[in-house]
Amino acid sequence: MISGKQSFNPEKAAVAEHQAVQEQLSSYATIIAQGQRPEEQYPEMAAHIARCPICRAELAELLDIGAAVFTVEAPQAAAYPLADLSFLPSRQPTRPWWVEGAGRLVVMFSEALLSSLRPSVLIGSMRGRLLYDYTQELGTVPGLNARIEVFASDHQADMSCVRVYVEMLHRDSFNQHGSSVVMQAAQLTWQGITDDTGSVSFEPIPLRMIPQLRIEITPADPIEP
Repeated sequence: MISGKQSFNPEKAAVAEHQAVQEQLSSYATIIAQGQRPEEQYPEMAAHIARCPICRAELAELLDIGAAVFTVEAPQAAAYPLADLSFLPSRQPTRPWWVEGAGRLVVMFSEALLSSLRPSVLIGSMRGRLLYDYTQELGTVPGLNARIEVFASDHQADMSCVRVYVEMLHRDSFNQHGSSVVMQAAQLTWQGITDDTGSVSFEPIPLRMIPQLRIEITPADPIEP
C-alpha cells in the first residue's frame, strides 16, 4: 500500500487565509462598532489584519460606516454625477488585466469595467466619496495582491484621487515599500513608489480620464509571469 502526503504550499495558504478574512470583515467591523473586542473571539483573524494593509484599509472603511450607523449620524448621501462617456468607443476585452515581462501587472480600466466596480449603495450613502473599487482577484498573480480605489475630490467636482495598494505576500505587512506604479491616460503619465504599507496615491486625476486609465504595477521584488 502506497501512501503519501501533499506538501504544504505557504503561498496558497496565505491566499486562502486572505480570502477567508475578506469574507468575514463586515462581521468583524460590526463587533467593533458595537463596542466589543473581536480579537478575543477571532485571534487568527486579528493577526492577519494586523499584517495585511489591504484588509486594514477595508476594515477602516467599514468602521467609518459602522460609526455613522451606530451613532445615528448618517449624513445625507452626496451626489457625484458620472461624466457622460457615451462618446468613447466601446471595447470589451476578455479580461481587464495581464502580466508582462518580469512580473509587471497591467490593469486597463474601461467604461464597462467601471460599471461593475461601483461600491455598494451602503458605502456610497455613508461615505459619499468612494467611486470605484478594483481588487485583483486573489491568486491570479502569484505572490501579489493589488487593489485600486478611485475617490471623488473633496475640492474639485471634476477631479479624483486614485489610490493603489500593492502587497507582496512574502514580505511583512510594514515592509511593502518600493513597488513602482505608473498610470497613463491620453498623453498624461503619473508615477510613484509605494510606501511601507504598500500604498501610493495620485491626485488630482480628471474624472473624465478614469475610464482610459492604464495602471502598471511593477513589484519591488520580481514575480513569475
